[in-house]
Amino acid sequence: MEMTVELRGSVARPGKYELEEGILFRELLKERAGGVAGGAGLKALLPDGPLSPALDAAEALSVRLDSKSISALGSSFGSGELIVVGDKESIVDVLLATLDGFASGCCQRRATCREAAAWMRSIVRRIAGGAGRAGDDNLLLDVALSMERCAGCDEARLLARAVTCTVTKFGAEVRGRIEGRTP
Repeated sequence: MEMTVELRGSVARPGKYELEEGILFRELLKERAGGVAGGAGLKALLPDGPLSPALDAAEALSVRLDSKSISALGSSFGSGELIVVGDKESIVDVLLATLDGFASGCCQRRATCREAAAWMRSIVRRIAGGAGRAGDDNLLLDVALSMERCAGCDEARLLARAVTCTVTKFGAEVRGRIEGRTP
């Protein structure tokens, strides 16, 4: 079955691509889109836009672009928006951009979601600014899990899952940023 996806982020040739469902992401990235921009390596793929749980490089390069394969890795696929994160980018900065986007585009109707999102944003902003504190990674996980349990909409649940996945899967990088070991 044919599908159209939009590939963006750190990719040499971003744009819309028509392809056969089930193609390996590696084929799309390397053969059609020219690889990661600037010859960098792949760090992560957000397979369903900014609110989707990230796949690390190994997962992304071996996954087929279909809902079943991506769901098996704990993420989602269906919006047609694939975001590539290069290995020279900070996952903390990617997470901050996601939280900033959520803050400006979310319905903000529920106080719990509004407050949890603002709290996570302030924690990630502190980490990104070089003032992270020991335990900020665990605090982010606690807030995200609480938000997921009491979220009033799918968008808030997706944000909570994206934060949880990023902090868990890229924990060493997040802790390195908190401790001042990584830029």
